[in-house]
Amino acid sequence: MMGASTAREYKFRLDSLRFFIENTYDISIDTLIDQIKRGSKDVYDILSQYGAYLKTNNNISNLTLKQRVVTVKNFLEYYDVDISPRKFKI
Repeated sequence: MMGASTAREYKFRLDSLRFFIENTYDISIDTLIDQIKRGSKDVYDILSQYGAYLKTNNNISNLTLKQRVVTVKNFLEYYDVDISPRKFKI
């Protein structure tokens, strides 16, 4: 079971993703997931753009950036978005 501080951190990370998606694509996360599954959006482009957004708009370490992107990757995989570990590393 997840502790309260961990849950707050995950909520913060997913809220950051929601803000990025709404302001970059003007759509909801649910719509984005549907578009990725249909093939009209590329998950690797989105993860790359999100990483660039985090790096540009936040004063965070590389480790924190990596943790936030991995959280998003795990979130998308939970919703059956296929992400190749090899492609993700590249």
